[in-house]
Amino acid sequence: MNAPSAPPQPPPAFGGIVDLLMNAEQGAGLSALDLYTTWLGNVTKAQSELLRFVGERLSKDAQMLAQFAQCRTPADVAQLQAKLGGDAMSDYFAETQRMLALFTPGAAPTSAAT
Repeated sequence: MNAPSAPPQPPPAFGGIVDLLMNAEQGAGLSALDLYTTWLGNVTKAQSELLRFVGERLSKDAQMLAQFAQCRTPADVAQLQAKLGGDAMSDYFAETQRMLALFTPGAAPTSAAT
């Protein structure tokens, strides 16, 4: 005779979340609503930060076009391209630090990220 099959279990990646939500009120004093509110607040912070950064980069990109228009020689273009590329890398690095700081308890952006 075949043994009765066990009920389906959630995949491991979701199992911890399901258990957390199902047992949130036990011990931690958090409800699913508290967890959702925190999650939604974090998503909102991340979205706001991302929109701020994209707006800043678009402004810098517009300025970049004006700067390229002022170049007179290929050497001027190459020099400006190197400077702007370095500036962009620095901006993206700083933004990565800011985004990580949003979700890392106790972390503050480094001086390079301000």
